[in-house]
Amino acid sequence: MPTVCINYECAAKAATLIREDDIRKNCEEHSALFALGAVGPDIFGFYDVYAREKDKWIASLVSSVSSALPDFLSFASDYAGKLPLTERKAAAAYIGGIYVYFEVKRQVYPYLASLSLKDSRKEEIVPSDYTCVTADVTFSRPDEVSRFLNGIPASDLDVISALYCKFFEKTRREIIPDGMLMSAVERLSEALTKKRPPIGAKGEYYYASAGADEAMLNEAREKWQDPFGGSGFSMLSLGDLVRYAAKDASVWIERHAL
Repeated sequence: MPTVCINYECAAKAATLIREDDIRKNCEEHSALFALGAVGPDIFGFYDVYAREKDKWIASLVSSVSSALPDFLSFASDYAGKLPLTERKAAAAYIGGIYVYFEVKRQVYPYLASLSLKDSRKEEIVPSDYTCVTADVTFSRPDEVSRFLNGIPASDLDVISALYCKFFEKTRREIIPDGMLMSAVERLSEALTKKRPPIGAKGEYYYASAGADEAMLNEAREKWQDPFGGSGFSMLSLGDLVRYAAKDASVWIERHAL
């Protein structure tokens, strides 16, 4: 279960920290596309969001990108650099959002995973559905994120869809269905506001019926342990982690701008 609202807020913060005017303005002009990039390849996981049984092929699309982000980013930059100016700007904003996605995974997910383990809802060292959805509705407003995603022009989604098509053709020799990305975005937007299960979540984990839990913000700065062993113990709050992720993402975006 990926976070969505947290990624959205991190992208908004990262955009304000970009020092290069042209890069910052492009991210601002394509703010919804930039925020979509911050959801990363996890967006495809929403394609079958309401299916009774999850499609393993779709899950493999997500993992093939998320597990090889440097390769994807390299391919995406090369591909986008050859596009006409208008399309290149749209692609650049989306690729910038991918750096936000990377930093959220690197810096925020250890904390969310620690909450999941503490809550005993999952034995795996990954954030549970409950943790991600509850953290999302506590940290931000799903209805606002939904409206934001609905504002992405179809022409921009076509640019990003073509990028993924070329990547999967090259790396997997597979062709994704026409409109798959647009459908995934529409279903994510709906899942954020309706009492239906996001990514197989059940009952109380629906976005619209999930309740905020202020303790998740850790504004009291209680000590927690990174279950991945990366940083040992920490007292950072969820807000702190998002700010650090946004700051580091802005550096990546400037460094690798098209």
